[in-house]
Amino acid sequence: MMRTLLAVSVCAGLLAAGCSAPPVDWKARVGRYSYDDAVREMGVPDRETHLSDGSTASEWLKARGMSEGTMVMPRGAAIQDFQTYNDPNTYLDLIFDKAGRLASWKLIYR
Repeated sequence: MMRTLLAVSVCAGLLAAGCSAPPVDWKARVGRYSYDDAVREMGVPDRETHLSDGSTASEWLKARGMSEGTMVMPRGAAIQDFQTYNDPNTYLDLIFDKAGRLASWKLIYR
């Protein structure tokens, strides 16, 4: 019985680990990662600008921000309190040089 429980736990852990992708090491991709690689991996960018030096600034939405609120109304009281919390959207900003290779990256929150 104990071995079965252990085997099920190990399988569940391996399954959960296999479902989550490891974080991307963008620093290691600088100079090696191309614009075409980015489009294949993440799709067409949400925004894109061609700069005067021949480079391209592209931006992908990585995570949509959330808004939530709470309302407190004590029973029998006329006092109301409403608070909102807004988390920003997360964007991945990639700059590609004239040759289409990744020159720099940053995360933007707005």
